[in-house]
Amino acid sequence: MKGYGESYPIDCLLLEGSLLLFLNVDEMVLIKIWIRKSQE
Repeated sequence: MKGYGESYPIDCLLLEGSLLLFLNVDEMVLIKIWIRKSQE
């Protein structure tokens, strides 16, 4: 990451925010799959 936290602090914040969103989505999907498996 060139200039991470130095030249592009706003881009870094957006990147971290998008990564958190992706992680949250993955966790939601995993939880839904786990619930489906536990219901079978």
